[in-house]
Amino acid sequence: MNILDLKAHVLAEIRTAFSDVPFPEHLGLRAAMSLDWYGSGEPSPLEIHAPWWEIPFDELRECELGATYLDPAGIEFYLPAYLTMDLILSTRFTFLTALSLLDPEYGDLYERFLRLNARIVGKKKRACRSYLQFARTRAIEGTEYEKTDIDRLTRILDHDFWKQPSGDT
Repeated sequence: MNILDLKAHVLAEIRTAFSDVPFPEHLGLRAAMSLDWYGSGEPSPLEIHAPWWEIPFDELRECELGATYLDPAGIEFYLPAYLTMDLILSTRFTFLTALSLLDPEYGDLYERFLRLNARIVGKKKRACRSYLQFARTRAIEGTEYEKTDIDRLTRILDHDFWKQPSGDT
């Protein structure tokens, strides 16, 4: 399978695995950003209430810092959007943002990572692992990636969290 076919396959796998995830009523990206700015987490009238695949990439980029304040429902909803954005745009920013959401050792907060990713099981976990494998292949074959990117992807893929099967949910 060539790289474009592989990318299309991973995009479809992500869309299928996360297709039924509802908008996180408690904490969308804009509300999560308000936790960073004001400490409130108040709902925002600017919040885009749409299926995750309809959230504009500009919104994801603008609210990227809010992703660090999401709860498990927010991670489950926005994670596929960030992975999709990287697969389509393939920029350094989108790549590093996606990795920060998938790295169990990012910020040395593994217990927090486990709590936030408690809903990433079964086909969702497999889709994330497919993304990681694709990103590693892309990094190895591409010229815009550094050796540290490949090493980080390898470390993430080798982490017990991503190696463990997690049911069929």
